[in-house]
Amino acid sequence: MVQRIGLKIVLSLVITGCFMRSDPYELGNRALESKDYAKAVYYYRLTLDKDPSDNRARNNLGVAYLRNREYEQAFKEFQKVIALDPNNSKVHFNLALVYYARGLPEQEIQEYQNTLRLDPEHFAAHLNLGHAYLAQGQDDLASKEYEWILEQEPNHTQVIYNLAMIYLNHKREQEAALLLEHYLKLDPNSAWADKAKRHLESLKGTPTRNQQ
Repeated sequence: MVQRIGLKIVLSLVITGCFMRSDPYELGNRALESKDYAKAVYYYRLTLDKDPSDNRARNNLGVAYLRNREYEQAFKEFQKVIALDPNNSKVHFNLALVYYARGLPEQEIQEYQNTLRLDPEHFAAHLNLGHAYLAQGQDDLASKEYEWILEQEPNHTQVIYNLAMIYLNHKREQEAALLLEHYLKLDPNSAWADKAKRHLESLKGTPTRNQQ
């Protein structure tokens, strides 16, 4: 059940309030929010024509490319932002997503680590880093990230299940059983719940009743 946040992208600006219709940056944000990525690219480029150092616009230009699956263009824009602002945790996170999309796990992990070095409470970076470690078979590191997530969000079903599987693989059966029981209270009827029930039955040596 290794599932990642689907391209969870951090913008430089939370898009709220009224838009100034004459401001190409705000028009770009509006286009980005409405998923018109070509228009967003157009307006962010207008903004950058006026001020090439506007890192808000350049990051969001990278976001538009990333959401449109133009990964090479997204990579170039995020690299330009980092060159000017190497301590921008949002851009390091977005760059990690580019590496994930391009199938480069080592670089992806490095950028999540960079994100957390700059912003230790970055929830999505902890979560995605846990998934990345798990996919690479680094269970000890994955479990540390998942345990941190559950301290913040105890009912995160995806992490509960993944951590239970790690505990099972490492013979921490009592801890795995507790997590599986908790998982089934939160998600009693899904396909993953059926798998959790079978694991729990195996641990306890008795059938788990089907939920009605």
